[in-house]
Amino acid sequence: IVKEVFEPLAKINARIAVIVAEVANMPAQHAKELAAAKKRATQVNPPHVVRFLAIAEAMKAEAGVTEHVIEAKRGLRGMSYGGGKIRAPEGRTAKQLQILAHECGHEFFKHHGSDTLRHVEEFEAEKYSFDALKRHGVKITRAMVQKSKKYVAHSLKKAGPKAKLDRAALAYIGAENREHIKMFRS
Repeated sequence: IVKEVFEPLAKINARIAVIVAEVANMPAQHAKELAAAKKRATQVNPPHVVRFLAIAEAMKAEAGVTEHVIEAKRGLRGMSYGGGKIRAPEGRTAKQLQILAHECGHEFFKHHGSDTLRHVEEFEAEKYSFDALKRHGVKITRAMVQKSKKYVAHSLKKAGPKAKLDRAALAYIGAENREHIKMFRS
């Protein structure tokens, strides 16, 4: 039994010794990169990620979300299915949280099956998302606001040239985005 246990351990120890020697002979830059990679690997969830994930759970509860399918594809997007179900990023970054909060907004306002105009639904969901982020102390960047305004402007354009446009949504998107819609609607 001793031989069965100690021979494999001896082989493992020999391999470890080779790896240690390779690391010791590594150029300084590689050693720094290795140390940084080890540090990242041991840091499962940095404190800000833990905070954001807790905020994500709170926002889902507030909006009545009971099922959250995590959007794993590249790109930041989401979808609300109604009945408390959403597909959205997990919420590890402020951008992911904003998208998750937007989908929570659709659930909160029960947009599925409603007769609310689509551009109004998108505007309401965007407003809800920023209110939720503020309520939970998440910093809202200028880039996030600009992207939101362009998103609402896009939904206004999709409404078509004969649709009645919501005044609050038009006011939200700002003059620079309204000019673009006027060109589309004329």
